[in-house]
Amino acid sequence: MGGKAVSASDVDFVSSAASAGALEVEASRVAVEKTKTPTVRAFAQKVVDERAKIGTELRALTVAKSVGNLGAMSPKDGDQLRRLKELQGREFDREYVAQIGVAAHQDAVGAFQKAADSASDNQVKTFAQAKLPVLRDHLKDAQQLAKEVGAPAAGSKSDPLATGSTK
Repeated sequence: MGGKAVSASDVDFVSSAASAGALEVEASRVAVEKTKTPTVRAFAQKVVDERAKIGTELRALTVAKSVGNLGAMSPKDGDQLRRLKELQGREFDREYVAQIGVAAHQDAVGAFQKAADSASDNQVKTFAQAKLPVLRDHLKDAQQLAKEVGAPAAGSKSDPLATGSTK
């Protein structure tokens, strides 16, 4: 591999963005199947379509070649998906919207903003800048949907379910 060294933070961004994107797509596929709420289904389908496209573009980045097992979800994201799959009805809708709609998109916007501002690789920086409007749009839609289904409209940065802690 010629050229300059790959930045560890760029590799970390690509790896975590791929895992988070896979979680959003898979959880949203589950939501399309499970939910009886038309607005939740429409949001979930939009996430599947747009995040799958972002994932394909992410995998095409040169830095992605430095990431092992790029398509795999992290264990934490896999656990979150398994917990969501166990829920039903309104409880599923609330948790899907809170965790995937709001919290995951807040995290994504933060990670993409950081990469857009400070990625070493220009291809990564340009990619992150280009995808921020889509992610912000998803977050705005999710916050509106959260009000509709009675979920928190602001995700907690430290989700006790995800971390296993209570604070």
